[in-house]
Amino acid sequence: MVSDGDTLDRMRRGPFAFGQRLDLASTIAQLNQEHSSNRIYVSLLESEPEARIGDKIMPSLPLSVMNVMDGMRSTQEMSVQGESAVGEASAELDYVVSGTQVLTVTVK
Repeated sequence: MVSDGDTLDRMRRGPFAFGQRLDLASTIAQLNQEHSSNRIYVSLLESEPEARIGDKIMPSLPLSVMNVMDGMRSTQEMSVQGESAVGEASAELDYVVSGTQVLTVTVK
């Protein structure tokens, strides 16, 4: 996936991040983790699910583990993504980047 920082941040936060009430320290910590808008990001994604609990990332989890962890969604800050981020690179630009493009590559 080739994208801007905002798209990458939305993908990592998951659908349940909006509407959360955070204290000042948590808000500042979250803002410090945001990606810059003057960089272009290339992310290598794998088609295996990934879970995030707080700021911990658990990539490429088997479905059996995901089923066990599904009960944690109501008690903890947990989100599940359809893909796992395998790698990421970026390049700084002299202008603001906006948009995303997903390229599908099959590795045999």
